[in-house]
Formats: sequence, structure tokens, C-alpha cells
Amino acid sequence: WDVQRIREQRQIERLKLREIASSRRGSVASRHTTEGEEPVLSYCQQPDDVEKLEVENSVPLSALGTDIPNFPPSEFSLPWHGSARSKGSSYPNSLRRRDQRR
Repeated sequence: WDVQRIREQRQIERLKLREIASSRRGSVASRHTTEGEEPVLSYCQQPDDVEKLEVENSVPLSALGTDIPNFPPSEFSLPWHGSARSKGSSYPNSLRRRDQRR
């Protein structure tokens, strides 16, 4: 896990250096801005620049580009953790049989 995290950090640093180098050349700023307009450096606004604040009772959720439907509240249960199985064991029958053969 640590090695993966270090690789990710190095990749991010390389990308930052590449972005800084390209912005020094002016290629990014000149393509995306017009005269007198500042380049967009972040999608997050500064707190002082906020003009509106909207408060909602619910938050729309999406996953993989598709809206998640609003499910009514209900009890949560796992299909493999039901009461239909014998209460003496937490193993499914197939695993119990395999363990007995050993």
C-alpha cells in the first residue's frame, strides 16, 4: 500500500511540474482565456467570491454517470445472512461440506 501511495505522489508531482512548465510557456492560458480574462485554476471558488448558497433537504447522487434512484427506507438484510439457514453455523452448506472432507 505504501509503495502504491508513493508512486501516486510521484505521478502527481510530475503532472504538477508539467502543468507549471506549460503555463510558463503561456500555451494553456492563451488557449483557454480571452483578453482581460484570468485563467481558471480551480473548480473550487474562494469563499469570498460566493454569491449564492442553496440548501436542500436531499442531495442528488450519481454513480458512473447515472443517477441513483431514491429507494424508500426499509430494513437492510444480506441474502446470505438469512434465517432460512440452520442457526448453528455461519458457513454456507457447500463450505461446511468441504471443511468436513479435509
